[in-house]
Amino acid sequence: MPNSDYRILVVDDEPMIREILRETLEQEGHRVAEAENGKVAFDRIHSEQFDLILTDVKMPVMDGFTLMKNLGDLTDEIPVIVITSFSDIDVAVDSIRLGAYDYIVKPIDRTKLITTVGNAVEHYRMSMRLRQLEREVEGDGYTDVGVKVFDPEKVYKK
Repeated sequence: MPNSDYRILVVDDEPMIREILRETLEQEGHRVAEAENGKVAFDRIHSEQFDLILTDVKMPVMDGFTLMKNLGDLTDEIPVIVITSFSDIDVAVDSIRLGAYDYIVKPIDRTKLITTVGNAVEHYRMSMRLRQLEREVEGDGYTDVGVKVFDPEKVYKK
């Protein structure tokens, strides 16, 4: 079992789907929390830290698209993978436009799920590290390991 400290929120109104996703992700070493609709997920996201959100599209109370709209810019910081029963290109396009990292169609292929989750979280972590380095460079130009980083625009002025 791979060692992972990814904290994942699974959002789906079907208890069986949540259970299957939770068990699959926990077998991969992830820590998994569940929410039965977008409203519960929204509240949890604002009170807990997550590395990834897996959300269904069609749910009562608040659907997955409304959840993503309500999260706004937060989807730039926490990757969202949309899970749906519909293999409709419009749903895929809408998911990406709303900031989803990727889109998975039910029934879910275990290998695709594991690969997509791993890629999404690694992409997120690399993006966060890049932002940290950019802030350090904007500061004094030194990284946290004491290496001076030069601004190419200043070094290579014409």
